[in-house]
Amino acid sequence: MKVTNRNRQSARTANGMREKGVGIVEIMVALVIGLVLMAGVIQIFLSSKQTNRAAEDMARMQENIRFAAELITNDIRMAGFMPCRQTSKTVNVLNSTAGVGGDFFTQGINGYDGNSTDDDTGANDRGIVGIAALGAPFTNHVAGTDIVSILRGGDADFSVVSHVPTSAQFTLNALSTLQDGDIVMICDLVQSSILQVTNTNSSNVTVVHNTGVPSISPGNCTKGLGYPKDCSTTNGTAYAYGPDSHLLKFDSWHYYIGTNAAGGRSLYRAGLQNVSGAVSMASQELVQNIENMQLLYGVDANDDGNAERYVRADQVLDVTGATWNRVVSVRLGVLAQTPREIATQTDTRTYSLAGSSFAAAAVDRRQRYVYNTTVKIRNRGKL
Repeated sequence: MKVTNRNRQSARTANGMREKGVGIVEIMVALVIGLVLMAGVIQIFLSSKQTNRAAEDMARMQENIRFAAELITNDIRMAGFMPCRQTSKTVNVLNSTAGVGGDFFTQGINGYDGNSTDDDTGANDRGIVGIAALGAPFTNHVAGTDIVSILRGGDADFSVVSHVPTSAQFTLNALSTLQDGDIVMICDLVQSSILQVTNTNSSNVTVVHNTGVPSISPGNCTKGLGYPKDCSTTNGTAYAYGPDSHLLKFDSWHYYIGTNAAGGRSLYRAGLQNVSGAVSMASQELVQNIENMQLLYGVDANDDGNAERYVRADQVLDVTGATWNRVVSVRLGVLAQTPREIATQTDTRTYSLAGSSFAAAAVDRRQRYVYNTTVKIRNRGKL
C-alpha cells in the first residue's frame, strides 16, 4: 500500500483551482486606501468645524456691535432729556457733582478725544490730559479711544402732587421705586433741580431731600431748590415745585473702551451706583471685543437748528459761538472684532471710524467689522 503525504498536497477547490490566502501586498494596499479615506473624512470634519466656528464668531461679532451701537445711540439720542421745557436755569444742590455735572443744560452731552492734546485747560480740557484727570473708574481706559458722557432724565416719570420747601418733602402721584440715596431731578416750566433723596416712606409716595444726613453721600448742600443756588444756608433759595412738576431718576452715563480682566478690549459704561445711600461712579463691562470708538460732534454755531461742522471733542469750544449745548448731533464710529483668530491672513487693513482712519489694535488674524452712524439729539436742533 502506498502512503501519501497530505502535507505536501495543495488543497484544491471544487473547480480544481488552487486555494490561495491574502498576500502582504493586498493588505498594504487596503491599509493605504483606508488611511486615505480616513484622512479625507478627518479633513472634511476639520473643515466643517472651522467653517462653523468662523460663522459663529462672525455672528457673535455682528451681534456685539449691534448691541453696543444700540446702547450708545439710544442714550445719545436722549441726551439732556427732561419732560419739561428746556431751560438754562438748572440748580444742582449736590455737595459733590463729580460725574453728575454742575449744569445739566450745558452738559447734557460732552466728551473726550483720546487722540488729541487739547489747548484748553482745567475742566475744559477734552483731550488726553482731560481723560487722565478723570481718574477712577476710568483707569482701564484704552489710550487713543474716545469717551462720550451723557446726562439725562430716566425713563420712570412721576408727577408731583405737592412740595413743601421748608421740610424738603415731595408728595408724588404714584408709588415709585426710588431708594434712599438715589440722585433725582425735578423740573417745571421755569427751572430744573438735581438733588439726592434722603428718605422715602414705606409706600414711596413721599420723597425727602434734607441736608446733613450721615448715611447719605454726597448729600445736599441746601434744602432750597431755587435759582440761583445758595448753599450758604440750610434753606438756601426757596422754590416750591407745583403740581405741574415732574420728578424722575437722574442718569449719568459715560461710555468708553476699556481693558477687561482677560486683557482684551470691551465697551464699558460708568454710571452712578447707589450702595446703601452712598452714591459714587462705578464702571460696568457691557460688551466684549469692542476694539475702538470714535466720535465727532455736530455743532450748530449759528443757532439755525442744523449742524454746520462736525468736530472732535477737544474742538467743540474752539468753534465760534459754540458751547456744548450747541451740539445737536453726533457721528459715532465703532470697531468690533471676532473673539478668536479665524482669518487665514493677518489683518493689516485700516478702518474708517467717524471719518478718521485707524489700524487694528493688534497684528492678528481676527476678523473686524465697522459700524458708523449719525445720531440726532432729540431735544436739540430741528427735527
